[in-house]
Amino acid sequence: MIIIGKPVELNRKISYSDSVRISNLSINNVMIRTGKTVSIGNDFLSRFKVTIDWNNKNLYLLKSGKATDKSSTAGFRIGYTVEKGIYIQTVMEKSDAYDKGIRPNMKVVKIDSLDFRNGNDFCDYVDHSLNNQIFLELINAKGETIEYQIEKTKL
Repeated sequence: MIIIGKPVELNRKISYSDSVRISNLSINNVMIRTGKTVSIGNDFLSRFKVTIDWNNKNLYLLKSGKATDKSSTAGFRIGYTVEKGIYIQTVMEKSDAYDKGIRPNMKVVKIDSLDFRNGNDFCDYVDHSLNNQIFLELINAKGETIEYQIEKTKL
């Protein structure tokens, strides 16, 4: 698939590993990034209860039981800036989101039950789990409000 949106140059490769093991902990289906800015990402950490011991410089991970399915994607990513608010950052070509007309820079009004005009914010989205059916209310470049019902796209 091709991702459309404003490009950001990174010298890293992304792939999925069927399993990752750290000491006596193992987890399946993990995204791995390589390059100069390698870090443990939110997707990985969301599967654990994380405790940081700053004094001894230790990171403790305890499985939370939260499983994620990497066999499908919403087909879009959202971003936030003070100037734009919450907006569509990128869209994957050949995804249901792309096929239905969702494009980068559209302003996000609602995602499922999250209403960004009435109290919800970007942090609520980060904590939100998308189902296979996703409702979106967006504002396009012409200022038109459009509702979309999309399905996750199988990878």
